[in-house]
Amino acid sequence: MNVDEAPETAARYGVQSIALFLVIRDGEVEAGILGARPRAALESAVEAALKSPTAPASGARAPSHRARERLTPDEGRGECADARHVARWPGAGMPGKRFCDLFGLELPLVQAPMAGAQDHELAIAVAGAGGLGSIPCAMLSPEGIREQVRLFRARTARPVNLNFFCHDPPAGDPAREAAWRALLRPYFVDLGLDPEAVAPTPPRVPFDATLCGLVEELRPEVVSFHFGLPAPALLDRVRATGAKVLSSATTVAEARALAERGCAAIIAQGAEAGGHRGTFLARGDDSSQPGTLALVPQVVDAVAVPVIAAGGIADARGVAAAFTLGAAAVQVGTAYLRCPDARVSPVHRAALAAARDDATRLTNIFTGRHARGIENRLMRELGATRSDVPGFPLAAGSLAPLRARAEARGSGDFSPLWAGQAAPLARDIGAGELTRRLIREAGELLRGLAEEATRLSPALPAPIAAYFAGVARRDSGAMLAPFDTDATVKDEERERRGHQAIREWMEETARKYRYTVDVVAVAPAPGGATVTSRVAGTFPGSPVELDYAFTLDRDGAKIVRLEIS
Repeated sequence: MNVDEAPETAARYGVQSIALFLVIRDGEVEAGILGARPRAALESAVEAALKSPTAPASGARAPSHRARERLTPDEGRGECADARHVARWPGAGMPGKRFCDLFGLELPLVQAPMAGAQDHELAIAVAGAGGLGSIPCAMLSPEGIREQVRLFRARTARPVNLNFFCHDPPAGDPAREAAWRALLRPYFVDLGLDPEAVAPTPPRVPFDATLCGLVEELRPEVVSFHFGLPAPALLDRVRATGAKVLSSATTVAEARALAERGCAAIIAQGAEAGGHRGTFLARGDDSSQPGTLALVPQVVDAVAVPVIAAGGIADARGVAAAFTLGAAAVQVGTAYLRCPDARVSPVHRAALAAARDDATRLTNIFTGRHARGIENRLMRELGATRSDVPGFPLAAGSLAPLRARAEARGSGDFSPLWAGQAAPLARDIGAGELTRRLIREAGELLRGLAEEATRLSPALPAPIAAYFAGVARRDSGAMLAPFDTDATVKDEERERRGHQAIREWMEETARKYRYTVDVVAVAPAPGGATVTSRVAGTFPGSPVELDYAFTLDRDGAKIVRLEIS
């Protein structure tokens, strides 16, 4: 098989490759990369070599996280791999190419759907910059959803994500609702409102047959869900439209459940995220929800689909950290709320601008379900979390008159000021510019980190570098000399010693990353020099053995063939 078949072979076994990549120029080994990498790591290294403007010092080692990048058939082919410069992680490009290819995007960034805080304008701005724009539909009527999509399609042909809720509608509890209104009565009196006035609860409709029919009509490229997934029959109808399906997980167990039901990608929502938790398996106060830093790599290890990191990501440092953790993309929400493209109230915008690192808390008093927002008077006086709040979303109806009157007076005392913990990092810039800046600056950070890691990495052992250089030059003397300068030693013995030295070096590195490797052969071959190896490990939870070989061309300058079996 040839290089473009390798990803499919690896996918069939459900494994990831262990890659060795050498760049040899003018008979010298410039650098090597050896380590646990994604299953298309060797091809990705070649692709990155094409773009890398400089060659770092030898011995650059790839990180061992499982980012699951995948090569497409038109990339990394040997005949195009002019490896004049060594590949480096993350290379001249960004991680997330597999995600972008899968979803038809230019940038691996999803704009978080934020019901009540945005409309099509924000989605258009993000889509225009190359990310995935999202339209929240949970608080819209079918006519409203149809109009938002029409406005989006009128201005861009980019993909759009329609987001829906999948909560269970609460059973009516008149006694609980009456007790809740009695608790709020002093606030009604304070604001000069009729305590008996009952405002209609803002609509938050769970995904049903009517909304599914709308998806079939509108044909969005992506459909995402919060609070789990809809019934199997409805989900099958959504997939039949060709839409990619996303959903949020707040734990590894939830991520596995979503993967088993066929999500194209999973949003790993950390505790830092603003707005409602996507929880659908766990119950309680969500106090045990992992943070993004802990959750993302565990979800990456647990599922085979791309993982989108969400929660606490508001600047390029957060984006870079997410990719380092193995995420294929990021979802950003709070950072967009200060953009002019967002539709937040003046009091909400002011609260965001004044937010500090400790400004937010998890609360259920605004809707009946836990969400993160900036602390205000109602949260301080009633407590952020209570057990007597009406079920989601009924609590919001009793608060609506208080919110409207207070906001008219310039106060956010009774408003749900949704925001994540990274709110102080947000800036007042356009959503399109923010989207481009986040990815561009994250790329700069990742390249800087890779260069520093390369600088600190140990050099390729000199005898081994000389051995590979000798193979590429067809110079057996140069290839074997480093292992014994005694002229009486036969070439066969020196070759045996050379193979043993290479084996020991590779096995020492393999032990660090908990896999095993066996060098079967390093020899000249038609068209170049070939290294044939066997690797074995557990990926994930199942023992796997994989044979692979790669061939350097006659000049040792590029990889012309890769075989995996």
